[in-house]
Parts: sequence; C-alpha cells; structure tokens
Amino acid sequence: MIDEYTEGKQFTHWGRHLTVVPYFEHHNPQVIHELLEESTRGLGRIVLTFGELELVGPKHDIPARFVEENEALHELHRKIIANLAEIGVEISGRYAGNQYRPHVSLKRGNTLDEASVTLDSIQLAESLGQGYRKIISTVTL
Repeated sequence: MIDEYTEGKQFTHWGRHLTVVPYFEHHNPQVIHELLEESTRGLGRIVLTFGELELVGPKHDIPARFVEENEALHELHRKIIANLAEIGVEISGRYAGNQYRPHVSLKRGNTLDEASVTLDSIQLAESLGQGYRKIISTVTL
C-alpha cells in the first residue's frame, strides 16, 4: 500500500494503494501470509516510478497514475500468482498476467504528487461484507 494501514484496521474505502494481485478467495489467511512471505523472500524493496495522471474506468473519470515499466514488480506479481496456483487458487482475467497494469487510483480526492515511491511491504486485506475490509497481514519486503 502507498498508505500503509495497521493490521486489524477496518475500512470501507481504499486509501492510495497498488494492487499486486487481484481479489481471490481462500479460507486460510495464515497459508496466504506464508505464501506471500515465500513469494517475497530475497526480493527487497521495489522503487516504483509513476507516469503522468491518466483517466481510467468505463467512463474515463477516475484519475490514476500508472507505474512505469518495472520488471521486479511484474516478477513479484507472476510469482504470487504461480504460488497461488500451486495451492489451487487460480487468478486470471483482465488484471492478471500479461494484462497486469499496476497503478494507483486517486479516488475521493486522493493525490499522488511523488514521482516515485518505495514499495517496502505487501498487505493482505480480508473482505468482511457490506463493503468493509480489514488488513489481516503485512509482509515486509
């Protein structure tokens, strides 16, 4: 996350964040935490450089800044997806694999003035229903 939350924090609206892997379902958060630790082992922090502001979404009304080409981030994305597949969680679709376009959406007045940021952790969020989410795990890079 660009705006890192403390574990246990519940929220309805995402702050500034970068999705590394799209939403998926699994019954055991500890298994996913360990999988993320394995996927990030030896990786280290990743410096992300952003391009200019663009409008995205079906109506082209959501401001976003896309990450400029970053092989380390794409490798992390591929590694997590491969490790999830090994435990029976298949991730595909328009936000995965070759269609992964990492970006930070700037909804609700959020801004991203920095030209670059350092990704130094990954956080796992659980969907609680009725639009609520909770941070349940943090893995440091």
